[in-house]
Amino acid sequence: MTVKIKEYDRAIKQLTETEYRETQALLKVYGVGQLTALTYVLTLGSKERFQRSRDVGCYLGLRRNAVSPESETLSSALSRNQSVAIFWLLFTDG
Repeated sequence: MTVKIKEYDRAIKQLTETEYRETQALLKVYGVGQLTALTYVLTLGSKERFQRSRDVGCYLGLRRNAVSPESETLSSALSRNQSVAIFWLLFTDG
């Protein structure tokens, strides 16, 4: 199993270094690794789709719930339309 995981890690690293160079900026952020950067870029697609950077958060569902802005818990404070992959990568230890 470890051998397979290392193969996937190498494949993801190669993709971020060759085909998806826009991931390099994300990799400079502390805590963002190859998988998170690649998932983020692939989920968003073309950056030209967004007029403002804050539109990205709305697209991903990472916006405060309008009904309960004072909500203390993360899961109830986020939109129900969020990308499960992005949520998992950003808010869990996975």
